[in-house]
Amino acid sequence: AEFVGLRGLLAQAMKTGDHGEALVLARRAYRRSPTTPWVLTTLFELLARDAKWEEALPLVDEMQAQGLLDAAQAKHKKGVLHHMVATVLREQDRASDALTQARRAVKADPGFAPSVAQASELALQAGRRRLALQILEEGWRTAPHPDIARAYAQVDPGETPTQRQKRIDSRLAPLNRTSPETLVVQAEVAMQAGD
Repeated sequence: AEFVGLRGLLAQAMKTGDHGEALVLARRAYRRSPTTPWVLTTLFELLARDAKWEEALPLVDEMQAQGLLDAAQAKHKKGVLHHMVATVLREQDRASDALTQARRAVKADPGFAPSVAQASELALQAGRRRLALQILEEGWRTAPHPDIARAYAQVDPGETPTQRQKRIDSRLAPLNRTSPETLVVQAEVAMQAGD
């Protein structure tokens, strides 16, 4: 009876827009019945809405175990959550912790361009150019995206446009030759080099 009552109170709180109360009720419902599908999805949505990324992370595995997410969806959600945690840590000037979270984001979903770009930027700031290039190249191999190309082009800000063109043609382009994005980035750097 208590659990049914919680569901009614939670629905009412969400209907009236009282998300703080809804989160309190969702947490209570989760403690009472952590495997109930509607509890998991509601708590996850409320935590995400309140930017409580770290608290939402373990729910992804539970949602997958309950069949609410397939493996690809779970990996993407984990990637996005780790990316958001990294963003918060970066804003708090905790670059080392941010890089750790950004790398977890890339590991969870290597095709999510914002996390690939952020992880490479954090690696460069830490003086780890080689790691930054590896992250970008793996991201390009998985899912070419303009954000990844932009970050890759900016890895060596002191290089000439011709040097950048040679680097992209020899290292990035071969990783995914059939992608239209590869042709676009090659055309852009060629124009910058006056070729």
